[in-house]
Amino acid sequence: MPTPRNPLLQAVLAVAIGFLLIVATSLPLVEEADGQSAATCTKYPGNPVLISGSGDSWDNTGAGYQFVMLNGSAFVMFYTGTYNNVTTEIGLATSTDGVSWTKYPTPVLEVGPQGSWDSSSVAFPSVIWNGTEYLMYYTGFSLASTNSLGVAFSKDMIHWQKYAENPILKPGPGIYDNVSISAHSVMYDPPLYKMWYSGRYSGNYTHSIGYATSTDGVHWTKYAGNPVMTRSTTHDSYILGPWGPSVVKIDDEYFAAFETDGLVSSATSSDGIHWTASVRPLLLYSNQTSSFDFVIETPSILLVNSALYLWYTGLSAQPGAIGFAFCSLSPLVLTTTITSTSLTTTSFTTTQTSVSTTTVVSRSTAIQTSTTTKEVPTAALTLYQVSTAVLAILLLIAAATIFARRRSR
Repeated sequence: MPTPRNPLLQAVLAVAIGFLLIVATSLPLVEEADGQSAATCTKYPGNPVLISGSGDSWDNTGAGYQFVMLNGSAFVMFYTGTYNNVTTEIGLATSTDGVSWTKYPTPVLEVGPQGSWDSSSVAFPSVIWNGTEYLMYYTGFSLASTNSLGVAFSKDMIHWQKYAENPILKPGPGIYDNVSISAHSVMYDPPLYKMWYSGRYSGNYTHSIGYATSTDGVHWTKYAGNPVMTRSTTHDSYILGPWGPSVVKIDDEYFAAFETDGLVSSATSSDGIHWTASVRPLLLYSNQTSSFDFVIETPSILLVNSALYLWYTGLSAQPGAIGFAFCSLSPLVLTTTITSTSLTTTSFTTTQTSVSTTTVVSRSTAIQTSTTTKEVPTAALTLYQVSTAVLAILLLIAAATIFARRRSR
């Protein structure tokens, strides 16, 4: 004759199963898309957020290859514009939410004079504030030379003075970057300036990502063990390899986004040199040839509280344009720069609670930032921790009850 069921045991097991379902559904799901894991970033439904200009404007045949930074209540974007499919120069746009942008009417960094190393193109901007002035790193090109990197200085982000001894970083002598270097990300991490850049190899034109450091932001030394990211280290099946890195620091860890095979991938590192790539992409390109982001290039990432904002260049049969995506980093505990600003877009809101001495960008006012840091716990992490603890307790009670029943038989 079966032993009568214990109502207490049934209740405990039922509650335990319920909490198990809560924990399972609170964690991010990994779905498959086109044979790959689904992306962790969500595209803004109103994309693109910045497009090429009209008529005879300086960016009338393309806008892209952007870099975005946050200063107080203003997002500031530096982007590459193309005029009549010939000349590429660097412009500026501002936004209060990262989605709706107002362009400055003319380029802020123009090509150099005829015969100079950057007479045909200036592109791929990366801007930092070192406590005294802004430094813009950019890729320059002329018909007589290959892509190299230069720097320009500014107090207000509008008026830039190119360094007289540009270029500051050239291709080679390593074979991994002996054709050209471009698409870089620069960080001022006192006492060093740190750069991650794309190098191209003449043998099969594959890309890889190199690393360089500087003590003054002008004179750079390439890492002797370059490249730091290659096709093999980033799980890249695409023959051209990884390029176009964008790097931020989360606590003591570096987080990089970069292009592989027309989509955006990511990797993490404790030292900026040895990287562990994720097999799950950050962002997928569109399957529609008519979409502005049929191909995705050069991500620009920005950490805002416990979320990652991502802007990217979309390419199709139409002129290049810039899209936006929101990437959740939960569950994480971050120490990040925060300011007294509430940032709102159509799909999300983040509230920042500290105090800074930052002013909004304008054509004549320099922006200086002084911020503090604090721990920012995420809701997903809290739910996970609490649910796991309660589940463990309930399962222990259930196990004890079963053991007691067996001993009483």
